[in-house]
Amino acid sequence: MIALLSLLLTACATGEKIGDLSPGMSREQVIQTLGKPDGDAVNGKNELLTYSNRLMSGWSYDRADYKVVLEDNKVVQYGADVIRQDNGMAAARALTAQQSLLIWQQQQALQNQSSSVVPRSTTTNCFKNGNNVTCNSY
Repeated sequence: MIALLSLLLTACATGEKIGDLSPGMSREQVIQTLGKPDGDAVNGKNELLTYSNRLMSGWSYDRADYKVVLEDNKVVQYGADVIRQDNGMAAARALTAQQSLLIWQQQQALQNQSSSVVPRSTTTNCFKNGNNVTCNSY
């Protein structure tokens, strides 16, 4: 009975303990707080720890995949990724840690690209001729 109660308390801990994380924590501190991850992927200086199909709290059957992104062994991003009601197939739908890390890195690259685009100034001249308006931009 004690073992079962311990297992149930551990199962709900991920959703409640994710708030104990903070940017700058080390990988070891994350594992000490959340427990052993279900997935771990490394690509360059980025690492992704995944906690898949975990209960969000002790008061709900909702489940979530939690992700922790580390850069140079320090937490830079964390939180719930996919939230769902468990219908028995939730674990089969979870992405692997490697897939999730690649998606995150692609999103970061796109975000960096969009922030490095310098907007061009555009001049627009419009002329009214009766009821018609003609505009030219250059």
